[in-house]
Amino acid sequence: MTLKICGWNILHVVFYFILCYLFNVRSYKGYLLIISIGFIWYVAEIYLFMNYNKHYTDKEIHDDSYVYSSISHPRYDDIIFNIFGIMLYALYRNRS
Repeated sequence: MTLKICGWNILHVVFYFILCYLFNVRSYKGYLLIISIGFIWYVAEIYLFMNYNKHYTDKEIHDDSYVYSSISHPRYDDIIFNIFGIMLYALYRNRS
C-alpha cells in the first residue's frame, strides 16, 4: 500500500499543527481532544457532504484517483495526516 500525498494532505498537517498551537495543547487529554475533533469531522464529511453529493457513483467513491478531485470526499488517510500535524506540534512544543 502506498500513501499518496497531495496539497489537501499537506493542509491537513498544517491545520492540525495550527489547531494544537491555538489550543496550546500540553496534555494527553488535549491531544485526544484534537484527535477526536478529527474523527468527528471525518464522520461529518461522510454524512453531510457525501450524502449531499449523491450523484457520485460507487466506482468514483472507491477510486483512489478520484478522491483528489473532490474535497468533500473523505479518506482514511486524512486521519493519518491529521496525526502527523499533531506529532509535528508535539515535536515543536518539546523543542521550545
